[in-house]
Amino acid sequence: MNYLEWQFADNAIVQLTHQTTADNNARWVHGWFDNANDLLKAGRMLSGKGNLFISLHRPHDRKVSNKVDSSTGFKNDDIERYTRIFIDLDPARDGYIASSQFELNLALERQWYAIQFFCGLGWANPARGMSGNGAHLIFRT
Repeated sequence: MNYLEWQFADNAIVQLTHQTTADNNARWVHGWFDNANDLLKAGRMLSGKGNLFISLHRPHDRKVSNKVDSSTGFKNDDIERYTRIFIDLDPARDGYIASSQFELNLALERQWYAIQFFCGLGWANPARGMSGNGAHLIFRT
């Protein structure tokens, strides 16, 4: 299975969040999806127009719209079960300054150490990512 198929298998509903800009005037819009095809279609339409995020955990049952059309996203009380562990490996720096190549390389090195550590404990390989300023891992629980 691919990553999104696992998300839907584990969570049934996945929230797609669109952040229109990365500044203090950002507008956040959310949608709840019950299938990967509709989520990917919405994501493609919004691609290049801000940042996109998907939820990591299983929410309590909720109405599905299969489109990004709500100003209200998941809250902590909406989560029924945690299904992912997210590890963010960013260098310590002012949040408004991009990482240097050295800092990014250090984050990627730490990512590799974290993978070795957790997989050495018997965990399955995580999804890996790089933001340009740091690295992250998502382990399925």
